Amino acid sequence: MLTRKGQDLLAVAALMAMLAVASTLAMIRIAVSQQPVDPAINPSPLGYTFSLALFVVPCLVFGVWIWRSPRTPNQRRACFLTLALLVPMGFILDLFLGRTFLRFPNLDATLGILIPGYDARSGWHGLWGAGWKPFLPLEEFAFYALGFAAILLAYIWGDEILFRANKVDDRQRTPYVFRGWKATLLFWLVVGAVLFGIAWLIRRAVPSQSGTAFPGYFLFILSASIVPSLFCSRVAFQFINWRALAVAWLFILTSRTR
Repeated sequence: MLTRKGQDLLAVAALMAMLAVASTLAMIRIAVSQQPVDPAINPSPLGYTFSLALFVVPCLVFGVWIWRSPRTPNQRRACFLTLALLVPMGFILDLFLGRTFLRFPNLDATLGILIPGYDARSGWHGLWGAGWKPFLPLEEFAFYALGFAAILLAYIWGDEILFRANKVDDRQRTPYVFRGWKATLLFWLVVGAVLFGIAWLIRRAVPSQSGTAFPGYFLFILSASIVPSLFCSRVAFQFINWRALAVAWLFILTSRTR
C-alpha cells in the first residue's frame, strides 16, 4: 500500500499525464499553422522585455517573503545553491545551442542588447572566435534566471505555507523504482521516452516552416532534467513535498512566456 508521500507523487504524475494527453489530443489535428506576424510592423515594442514581469513580480513577492521569514534560513541557503547550479546551465544552453534552436526576428521586442552565441556549424575551431556572433537578446538570459528563481520560490512558498504538514512522513518507504540503480535508471529512461514521444507526436502533427519534426530543443531540456533526477531521486524523494511541487509546476504552466 502506498504511503501518503507515494500517493502525492502518484497524484502529481497523474496530473502531468492528464494534461499531456489532453494537450496532445487538442493539438494533433491542427492542419495549418498560424501565420507569423511580419516583424517589420513592430507588433510588440519591448514585448519580450515586459513579458518578463510574469517572473519578476512573483520573484519580488516570494523573494521578499522568504528573505523576511525567520522560519526559512535553510531554505534561503538551499535556494541560492540551487540557483547557482541551474542558472548557469540555462546560460550554457543559450550560449552554445541558442543559434541552433532559437530565432529572434523582432529585435524591437527587446532592448537590443545582444550577447554572442556559438554557431554549432562552425565546428570545434569556431569555439575560439569565428563561431561566435552577437545573436542572443539580454532578455533571453533574464528569462532563464528569473524563470528558475520564480519556480523555486513558488515551490518554497507552497512547501512552507500551503502544505507545511506534507513534508517528511515517518512512515514513508522508498519506492521500488528508487531502491536500486538499475530500477532507477530504467524508470527515468521510460519517463524520458514517454515525454519525448509525446513531444515528437505534437511536433510531427503541427506543421512547421522549418519542415522538421524532430524536437531537438525539447530533447536537450529533457536530458538536462532526467540526468540530475537519475542521480538525486533516490535521496530527494524522501524530502520532496510533492504537493508544493505541483503548485510550482502549475504556476509555470500558467505564467509561461513561450
